[in-house]
Amino acid sequence: MLKRMFYVTLRAYVKLAMRIFYKRWQIVHYNKAEETGSILFSANHQNAFMDPLVILQSQPKIPVFLTQAAVFKSSSLARWFFDLLYMLPIYRQRDGVNTLEKNEEIFIKCQDYLLDGRHPIGIFTEGTHSLRRTIRPLKKGICRLAFETLERNPDLDVKIIPVGLNYNDHIAFQTEVLIVFGEPIPIKPYFKHYLENKAVGYRMLLDDLKPKMGELIIDIPNDENYEKVHAQWLKSRRLSKDLYRDLRENQALVDRIENGEPDDAEQLNKEKAVHDKKNKSLLRIVLFPIWIYGLINNLLAVWFTRSLLKKMVKDHHFASSIKFALGAFLVPIIYLLQALLLYVFIGNFDLSLVYFFTLPFFSWIYFRWLR
Repeated sequence: MLKRMFYVTLRAYVKLAMRIFYKRWQIVHYNKAEETGSILFSANHQNAFMDPLVILQSQPKIPVFLTQAAVFKSSSLARWFFDLLYMLPIYRQRDGVNTLEKNEEIFIKCQDYLLDGRHPIGIFTEGTHSLRRTIRPLKKGICRLAFETLERNPDLDVKIIPVGLNYNDHIAFQTEVLIVFGEPIPIKPYFKHYLENKAVGYRMLLDDLKPKMGELIIDIPNDENYEKVHAQWLKSRRLSKDLYRDLRENQALVDRIENGEPDDAEQLNKEKAVHDKKNKSLLRIVLFPIWIYGLINNLLAVWFTRSLLKKMVKDHHFASSIKFALGAFLVPIIYLLQALLLYVFIGNFDLSLVYFFTLPFFSWIYFRWLR
């Protein structure tokens, strides 16, 4: 009961923090009718810990995520935190002895969750994370979990829901994120093939799952031309207020780039960037007091966050996750210290309290439109 209260409180706070961290947030094709049954979310994995947080805040259930065991070893606080978020460790051979036995325990626990039906299981089916905008080869763990759950209850309605996570910029603050839910894949049609031959059942399910996941993201073939195609796509991609429409147009753009077809969007994007820069300069003039207020009162927070990022980010895949954590939990403390310092200097508690509670709002305006 206490864990549930902590979870609900933390989830609400994280949701607020993520709405601030991301400038625009769009969820597409989430169907409440699919909330019944035993659900496995199969998502692409480009942005470390931001990926499970994005899925968590995109649907109402409490998903259980399988996570690299290494992160649980960092500290007892980390283990407590990940357990609070319903994350379970998945072990690899390099994690030490008895990894197979430990994974068996985790798989049985996940099967119990699926049999109960209240908690979806979230799996990043590629197995590892990468900033590359592509669907990498899928691992068979999700198939094994689905089939072994059906072995325990063949009448269970087990289904995999593909999820596409799309970030306009993986690392930047105040960027956009699009979450696209695909059509559920019922597992029972594959189960008979699994019972005849496990390898065939795995292959058939993965062969159907991979293209369905690819339809939900920008899927640039991960070959020798990837960097060239990706660089051209970045210059020419569509950016509008409708992120899902942008996704469809950008998928078509990737196809045209691969086929060597000309595209004039690069020049249009340059003109749009100049236009947006002029608009921001004009907005700074109109809202000059708020701009200066936000700039001065966030100098310490920005400097401290950047300094810690340089020290803490050893793997650039985790840059956004660490940046979000610092913004959500450290920046409010800095704001509180600034409010206390204001009280020490002016001795007015009411004014200091107003400063503390209004600073996040004015900072949001500053970062959202003026910075």
